[in-house]
Amino acid sequence: MDFLRFLKEPKTTSEKRKWWLALLAAGPGWSILGVLKMVAGSYLVTLAIREGVPSEDASDPTRMYHVAFDQLINSPYLVLALTGLFVILSQLKINVTNAYAGSIAWSNFFSRLTHSHPGRVVWLVFNVCIALMLMELGVFTGLEHVLGVYSHVAVAWIGALVSDLVINKPLGLSPKGIEFRRAHLYDINPVGIGSMLAACLLAFLSYGGVFGPMLQAFSSFVALGSAFVLAPILAWATRGKYYIARPSEDLIPELHSCTVCEFRFDAEDMANCPFHAGPICSLCCTLETACHDVCKPHARFDYVLKNWLFSYLPTQVARALMTRHAHFVIATIVISLTFGAVLGLVRNFANAPNFDGVLTVIFGTVSIVIGISVWMYLLSDESRRNATAEAERQTERLLKEIRAHERTDRALQQAKDKAEAANLAKTRYMSGLSHELRTPLNAIYGFAQLLEKDADLENWRPSLTSIRRSSEHLAGLIDGLLDIARIEAGRLEIMRDQINLRVLLTQVASIFEEEAHKKSINFELRAEGLLPAFVRSDEKRLRQIIINLLSNAIRYTEEGAVTFKLTYRNEVAIIEVADSGIGIAPEHIDRIWRPFERGERRDIQGSGLGLTITKLLVEILGGEIEVESAVGVGSTFRVRLMLPSVTPSVFDPDTMGPESNALPINGYEGPRKTILVVDDDFNHLALAENFLTKYGFVVLCASSVDMAETMLGDAVPNILLLDIDMPGRDGWSFARDLRAGRHQNTPIIMISGHANEEGLHRTEIGLHDAFFAKPYNLDELLLQIAELLKVKLIMDKNQAAPVLRSLTENERKTLLDAAEIGHASALRAALDDLRVAGVGPVSLMRALDACLEQFDMEGLARLLEDHHEDA
Repeated sequence: MDFLRFLKEPKTTSEKRKWWLALLAAGPGWSILGVLKMVAGSYLVTLAIREGVPSEDASDPTRMYHVAFDQLINSPYLVLALTGLFVILSQLKINVTNAYAGSIAWSNFFSRLTHSHPGRVVWLVFNVCIALMLMELGVFTGLEHVLGVYSHVAVAWIGALVSDLVINKPLGLSPKGIEFRRAHLYDINPVGIGSMLAACLLAFLSYGGVFGPMLQAFSSFVALGSAFVLAPILAWATRGKYYIARPSEDLIPELHSCTVCEFRFDAEDMANCPFHAGPICSLCCTLETACHDVCKPHARFDYVLKNWLFSYLPTQVARALMTRHAHFVIATIVISLTFGAVLGLVRNFANAPNFDGVLTVIFGTVSIVIGISVWMYLLSDESRRNATAEAERQTERLLKEIRAHERTDRALQQAKDKAEAANLAKTRYMSGLSHELRTPLNAIYGFAQLLEKDADLENWRPSLTSIRRSSEHLAGLIDGLLDIARIEAGRLEIMRDQINLRVLLTQVASIFEEEAHKKSINFELRAEGLLPAFVRSDEKRLRQIIINLLSNAIRYTEEGAVTFKLTYRNEVAIIEVADSGIGIAPEHIDRIWRPFERGERRDIQGSGLGLTITKLLVEILGGEIEVESAVGVGSTFRVRLMLPSVTPSVFDPDTMGPESNALPINGYEGPRKTILVVDDDFNHLALAENFLTKYGFVVLCASSVDMAETMLGDAVPNILLLDIDMPGRDGWSFARDLRAGRHQNTPIIMISGHANEEGLHRTEIGLHDAFFAKPYNLDELLLQIAELLKVKLIMDKNQAAPVLRSLTENERKTLLDAAEIGHASALRAALDDLRVAGVGPVSLMRALDACLEQFDMEGLARLLEDHHEDA
């Protein structure tokens, strides 16, 4: 291609003349040097004969060089040295050059025949070894006759080649171009092979004297002329269809990368390979053995031979010739006859006595070896073909399976997309429904809390408490619906709330007391260990876990009791819910955690999602859940969770009673604080105003963002409560404006009817300081406000827990005696009895429990001594 591009480029006459001279010198110009060398050699032969060298020895290079140097140099030693040097150089040049040329021929021939390329160095060494062996054996005379016979083959090949170039191509009997890529050629072309074989046969017969002495002398011309004439005849007879096996592709005239070796070649040296699905170079195509010529199966030699046999021979004969035994007989006979012909030539030119017997033994021995080798080759070839066929079948099966998996995967992906779309629609619907339920529920829940705290409605307190508990339960059900959607979408978030543990336990237990009473079931709430006033965890998730376990226990218990026990030790809470219900069979234990799995009692209502959600929530909180059950005896669910204790800074926990249900707060210390509440629902504004005003806060109410901005022009609130969902501008945009203005450090509490609203705006987390989802607990809102404003709440003395009396001397001595001997169980029992009897300050009892948990008997005794001195 570079040559063609060079010819197309414009150039001067001088440049063209220089380029053509260089081309001639580099190609045909070497023949001029060869002729000069031959003339010089003829002169040396003549010189040797003139100096008395016999004519049969005059062509020996050693004699020629010795005579020539002897004419020029008087020193016999120097003449001998130069003669030896020139002989060595000439022989190296001739033999190594011939060996290299032979290596190219051997390499190309065997690579096309065996699809393997051992390398030209191997064939170079092979040819040099053959030349050395022949020289040492001294069979040059016989070799000359063999080469004379072989010359007929070479001449026949040259005649067929020249005839194809100068006759067939101009007449259109063969393609105009010269194709050398195996991917586009037949394995056997009858034009070249047929004309060469026929010419060789006629030449060998002439050389043997069959056609008389005249043709015997001109046997080489017989080979050349017959091949030259037969090539056009065979091309016309076959109509030239065995030249090109497949049409050539019009590749872009540039370098292409081979798919196999990844080297770059010109387009003329590349072919498109359907097996490798890409371009492949000629060498890689020649060496490829696994493709089985899928690009041209009709051009394979076995395919052509089989078609020819079944076309021109009877079917039975053709089938017999295609069997393994026929292949063995034919191959053995052909190879043996070829070897016998070589031995015959050796016999004709050898004069050794009794040589026929030796040749016969050699022929018989080699024939046996040939037979065994052919049979082993046929067996190995058949085994290879069977293995290849089996590998192809397995590969095809694997490809079919892969395609089937791909179809299944596409179907599953489509089903997944549909399910995700449906799930997204469901999540949106549930989120919207949750907002519509939470907004009115917040008013019900909030005013129920206010009325329940009103001392004038003491007679209505049970009914108001029932309303509040039912509101809490309904809020929990709404959260459960949203949790299912969050878990399915993988977006469940965990909060770190400050939880009043005693209030939480009392509230949750009170929800199920009435239901247990209706079913005539005993319900018991027990707490063991030193319960902290406040712990830190996700209150909503913790409440949901307890509610789900208690709900299942009461649902599957018809008689007996349900016990709810919480043990707290070393900041680890163990929640146990035990019932005397129907129990669970051992083989069904694993099924209860699966979605939509229900107990054997189908008459009991339930969605089958409670325990599934419970297990997921426990694991998300970093805990573990287990169950012990026996059919007809009952079940015990046990949950272990880490609940670190925390002490709020807004009030003293020691002033709270151990069984307090609400915060006994009467106000706060310090100057009055102003709170701006922004909400479009007037009921929520009234709820916030009524609740916060009684604690001494100045409450400003705005029903829209525009009204709130107007109020901010006249007042400077200490904290803002913003509802998110409002007509016009929402709470997030208002919070963004506040942070960008002069209220950068003003605390902001966001309130929303969407429970997942905070998670949807994680990028805007800097806009607010706290988040509450409707319906919210008023006491928790009060604690959050007090913490953000850094004020200390004032406890209501009328509602404060009664002051507990000090320990008597006998009670203190009992504890000291048990501490001195390290009797921990006796100490724990004595402390529990004192706590039940209402004896001992809360701070002291907590300190004693802490020392007992750490087995610090000295510290416990020291606390008792200090308490005695204070008393």
